Amino acid sequence: SDVKNGSAPYFTFYGVREKTVEEKNGIERNFINGMNKHVQNISSNEWRISHAHTNSMHLNASEEYLFHWRSAVEAQGCHFIGAIMFRDPLIHTLAKHAWQVAQNIPREEYISHLKVKDKLSPPGIEAQIDFFLYNLVVRNPFAVSTQAKIDRALEILVRHFDIVTVGGHNVFKERLQKITGWEEKDMPRKNSNTRDDKLIFSKPEIDNLQKLMRENGDIDFMENVKLIFEDPVYDF
Repeated sequence: SDVKNGSAPYFTFYGVREKTVEEKNGIERNFINGMNKHVQNISSNEWRISHAHTNSMHLNASEEYLFHWRSAVEAQGCHFIGAIMFRDPLIHTLAKHAWQVAQNIPREEYISHLKVKDKLSPPGIEAQIDFFLYNLVVRNPFAVSTQAKIDRALEILVRHFDIVTVGGHNVFKERLQKITGWEEKDMPRKNSNTRDDKLIFSKPEIDNLQKLMRENGDIDFMENVKLIFEDPVYDF
């Protein structure tokens, strides 16, 4: 969709019901085609916003478009700002489990997804580093090592993203305002998946989750993200 959000044209295109790799790639093609149009004919006093979501982009294989869009925007005398917010790996995994509980998916089945390296990821149970690199196509489709995944994800972040945080909504907002000059605005946050009941995990279960996430690369990836982007210097 390409709609007006306040005074800024806003574009996104994503899909969550696609089952095959071909269908997921079709979503990405639609997003890329829309973005190619979205970055054209920008006026000097105009903001445009785009949002990549589920199946919008499979960054590991489609990085070239990030180069293209930034170049297209900068050729018009404008700035291209890439922004992303991750979550603490354990908090993310537990929050995803809360969503799975609502879908009546057993805990054992949910935790088992962290043990699998090369199958299609059902929506809602993907690990963050895999979602960032491959979205919902296939987890680790080239069977690379954990360190190779971490290195590739960090490479894409450093090349293309200007605002990167692990949690820290206020820090994210402050960095966005510093770059854009946007005024302070109260924006209450709400998680539509918030549940009233509590999730109870034993210490062995938490230890196992931590072990699986470290083996998958999520923990070391996030630790590196925090180190690299802790105190950014902007030259806009």
